[in-house]
Amino acid sequence: MAAKPSLLERMIRVAAARAERPPAPPPDAYRVLPWGAIDSLANEPQEEATRPPPPSAPQALFDDGSRTPDGRPRLALLALSGGGARGAFGAGLLTGWTRSGTRPRFAAVTGVSTGALMGTFAFLGPQYDGELERFYTATTDADIFADRGFSGLLSDAVKDSTPLKRLIERTVHEEILDAVAVEHHRGRRFLVGTTNLDSARLVVWDMSAIAASGRPDRLRRFRDVLLASASVPMVFPPVYFPVEWEGRTYWQMHVDGGAAVIVFLSGFVIDELNRLTGLKTERGDAVVDCYFVLNDVLGDRVPEDPVEPTLLGIAGGVVRSLSTAATVTQLVRLYRATRGIGFGFHFASIPADYPHRLPAIRFEPEKMRHLFDYSRALAAGDYPWAEQPPRLDPREVMPLVPVPAAPSPPKGWAARAFARLRDWVRGGPGGERSGSP
Repeated sequence: MAAKPSLLERMIRVAAARAERPPAPPPDAYRVLPWGAIDSLANEPQEEATRPPPPSAPQALFDDGSRTPDGRPRLALLALSGGGARGAFGAGLLTGWTRSGTRPRFAAVTGVSTGALMGTFAFLGPQYDGELERFYTATTDADIFADRGFSGLLSDAVKDSTPLKRLIERTVHEEILDAVAVEHHRGRRFLVGTTNLDSARLVVWDMSAIAASGRPDRLRRFRDVLLASASVPMVFPPVYFPVEWEGRTYWQMHVDGGAAVIVFLSGFVIDELNRLTGLKTERGDAVVDCYFVLNDVLGDRVPEDPVEPTLLGIAGGVVRSLSTAATVTQLVRLYRATRGIGFGFHFASIPADYPHRLPAIRFEPEKMRHLFDYSRALAAGDYPWAEQPPRLDPREVMPLVPVPAAPSPPKGWAARAFARLRDWVRGGPGGERSGSP
């Protein structure tokens, strides 16, 4: 009978079998995008074919056709954060918002991590509230991950995300993709963020364009992006996406979008909405309300458990402190950006006085149900949306100054010539006189 291998021999075998990544892109190819991803900095998608012409009647973008007293349309944008099991807060808020009768139809939805999973149903509308409730009140650890045991310490992650992959496959199917595609053709947009670890930058995926692409691999790409966006680094394995560079195929390593941002609403969204509607929203052609949902506590909540005086305990406390500071910083940037162009800023997070123990890393249906019911009850009434991020100094508060509707351009060649001459005399449209009128 053969002797059992020693612990050292088992460790060597595990290390030899550790995960090996497929060919990584060379440095010059780090900015190459997989299909379905967009360069949110350059504001141009990778594939023009996925960008349909503006709809002839873009009413689907507007908040149920409602208009301001001066006749301008309203647009609502929704950005959802990560948070794991605490996504029950955002799911409850959305379903309660539906019950209140005031939930708008969002022209665009963005999400990272659990917000990406939630965003699929938030984008499709109130008829999918039941899916939100099931996902965020009945999901267990066994539905999300499997333990790898000791081998996980020598691999790319300590958990196996195969159960989460299977859950996404059961939840997101062809009918869901077809519904997303319909909304894309109506002009609405659903965007998801992942983190490209090779380039250390956020990658934004146009999920509604992927659904509407007609490609045979659209369902797989949609599911893989959701999985990547929810793949917490070191906890779950990364997801690899192929890219072509100089005739060869390389593979980018993508993980949870929350590794790059807490929540996002890129300028690309505004540019795309302007293109689709023919409006200049930042000039006051429409009234735009931006809703940011943070599936976590950002107020001064008393910690449920004190920090242990150990290296791991103190390290965990430092990480939480740094994470909170980074979250506040990102929210302030979004606040200043939206208010700076006359958009409404509306923010929601788990209240500091939430009366129950919060879900932590584990998916515990009882705690998730408490959080879901709590936020649903809040939103079913008159939800107290914050108009600014927490912890702002009073001198940092920016009052919302509505941007007036842009004046109509002068009609007729004589009127246009006079307007150009007037602008030149005053210093030009940009405030500086240069050249001749």
